[in-house]
Amino acid sequence: MDSLKTSQSQYYQIDRYVKGTFRVQSMEPDILGDGSSGFVEVPSMSDVVIPILVKYITKSGLKPGDKLPPEKSLERVVGVSNRPLREALTILRSVGIVKSRPGKGWYVGRFEPMHSLRFLSPLLENMDGLNLEQIIDSRLAIEPLVARYAARNITEAGISRLQNAYQEMQEYVRDDDKDEFRKKDRYFHEVLAQECRHPVMSMLSSIMNGLFQSQLYLQTTANYGPILEQHKKILDGIQERNPDRAEAAMIEHIQKSHAFLKSILHKEAVLS
Repeated sequence: MDSLKTSQSQYYQIDRYVKGTFRVQSMEPDILGDGSSGFVEVPSMSDVVIPILVKYITKSGLKPGDKLPPEKSLERVVGVSNRPLREALTILRSVGIVKSRPGKGWYVGRFEPMHSLRFLSPLLENMDGLNLEQIIDSRLAIEPLVARYAARNITEAGISRLQNAYQEMQEYVRDDDKDEFRKKDRYFHEVLAQECRHPVMSMLSSIMNGLFQSQLYLQTTANYGPILEQHKKILDGIQERNPDRAEAAMIEHIQKSHAFLKSILHKEAVLS
């Protein structure tokens, strides 16, 4: 017999377990985040438990640093055994939604979307049909606006972070350390994304920046001096708090970076 009944939580009921797939019925509208309160099928119990735990945290009014109930209590809340609960908590910990303290239990974390997106870009690299032209088009649509918003909203601390990043990029160009240059270049753009104070733009920019640098940029062997000069123009616009200048400098940077990459890739293709 394929059917398996489990305990019912206040949020959902397991209808049956068939060939590795759970059939789950939500006990309230859209608890699973799929736009429906009917039956859905999920591959594992942790996939069910994760959105339920997140909703429990938000509905309970828990704040970052607050202690979660003991695991036994959480098992009763979500209606599952310890194993799927632990799996779900471990996944949530990896993106900062919860954190654990040895011997003390689980606590609400301080979720940082930018940190979580670091895990996303490598997964998108192998997406079917993805190419450089699409990434550049997306960057042109997003990053100039990020620079514009950053010029308006950046803090003094943010300006200092950009200045320090640029100075380190200068050092890496002098030392011909392309790996470190690439890391600091990405950091420069992440600071801009954070300081634009626009959550949607920040997340999209982080994804685009990660995709752009992941496969192509870091694999080229050319001199990055011109790219450094482009970052100086962006920095100048930000420091002056001049949105028009910052936006124009970012557009120039993306367009020239694209041309630079295309020329390098063409040369490497000819030589190979």
